[in-house]
Amino acid sequence: MAILLEGQDFTPGDYEIYMRQRVSFLRSPRGRAALMSGGYLWRFAVEVVSIQQALLQPSTERTSIWAPNKQPVRAPSPPGFVYYDDQLTEYEILLLCGTYICYTGSGQQITLKSWWPPISAFEKPNGTNFHRWTPQNEAAYQNRLVKIQNGQEKPRPVKKWHDLVAGNKQARDLNEGMEKLAYSFLTKYEQGGL
Repeated sequence: MAILLEGQDFTPGDYEIYMRQRVSFLRSPRGRAALMSGGYLWRFAVEVVSIQQALLQPSTERTSIWAPNKQPVRAPSPPGFVYYDDQLTEYEILLLCGTYICYTGSGQQITLKSWWPPISAFEKPNGTNFHRWTPQNEAAYQNRLVKIQNGQEKPRPVKKWHDLVAGNKQARDLNEGMEKLAYSFLTKYEQGGL
């Protein structure tokens, strides 16, 4: 992640540098975790990571990744091995989204800008996240990509991304309602089965 001074402008060359870093990361064994993540992370990885790589076993070289319940997420493994589920770290996610730390010009105040929506903006229920990559997502991705390559688009601040991916109110309400119903169903039947 680069740190930029206030007033520094972005060019298509900056996007090319970001793309080289992204592809290099995705070609590493950690690319598997990006492909399995879904959303934009999946979209970035699907161009570089093979399905065969995704089907490989979890990493043995990774330190434990802590799940929300603060326990390591482990996968079944043969005796003498401990496999940890391949999940991306926060830094890796920021790298994949093309995030920069930018000084605002107000003392030490900074803002995060990225070429693509931060996962915090896209992954929560909103008007553009339908928990799968849709033709609308692909059209928006391709449209922005062409504009970036033509120098018409630059990295956006996180706040702007949150506003852009919010979508219309009815779609947000629908998504939020589905999330609540699914959660309610799963918690109601987790103990006794169906």
